[in-house]
Amino acid sequence: QILLLDCLLGEYEEVFPHVFKRAIAWGVTPIVLIAAYTILWSKKADVDGDGSADELAFKDRFLISFFVVNFMLYPTLCKEAMMVFSCVSIGDSEHWFMNGDYDVECYVDARYSRFSLIIMLPMVVLYILGVPLATAIIIFAYRNKVHIPVNVLKLHMLTAGIRDSKLMWEVLMLLQKAAFVWVAVYMRKYGQVAQAYAGILVIGGGLLALLKNHPYKVINTGYDPESGKFDETKKGDVLQNIATQSSIVLLGTMYLGLFELIASDYFYA
Repeated sequence: QILLLDCLLGEYEEVFPHVFKRAIAWGVTPIVLIAAYTILWSKKADVDGDGSADELAFKDRFLISFFVVNFMLYPTLCKEAMMVFSCVSIGDSEHWFMNGDYDVECYVDARYSRFSLIIMLPMVVLYILGVPLATAIIIFAYRNKVHIPVNVLKLHMLTAGIRDSKLMWEVLMLLQKAAFVWVAVYMRKYGQVAQAYAGILVIGGGLLALLKNHPYKVINTGYDPESGKFDETKKGDVLQNIATQSSIVLLGTMYLGLFELIASDYFYA
């Protein structure tokens, strides 16, 4: 998590617990940042391919700000929105309490029913579902125009290194992040072992999709020391290999964590 807002929320109030205050703060943060970046943007770029620096249009600045802010904060926004579903039992299986605040009883407490409906569920729609959907719509709208200089600049975070036939890959990555956060938040009540298995399933599914779809371009790896640039004398599947190795490392880390949990229960039970 990039920022911790708890210290800025003031004293604890039973009427309005911190878990809901924090959700509001995170729900407003992307809107404020996107608006600020869009309005205050001062950087110029070559948007028409003539080699000169040009002013970016308002729509272009907005799209760039939208992608940067939401992609940077997306896992945290998912976590805060999903806290409404994260309930744990304390003492018995009949009483469940919010994982973010044990003072709030899930499904029974009036605060849970009220604030979950007006704060957290809209965040689920706006961010968890809205950001991937908006990204997919934007990519689809520009699918035949991604190589125009101004669009290369706007969609760089989505299309850099991705093959033209696999432009929706970044949307799948967002959904995988949301699924992994769901496991981290919601599956906690089923125990760490079940949570680890679910996490392995999410990462493994992403790895299989990566190997099947091969979304990354083969890039130039031949280096010309005289010009200081990479040329076409040699090509390599570097991006695909890095993404694959990253997923394998994540899987290995999850398996080691699972082994540690099982071994601890076996030797120290």
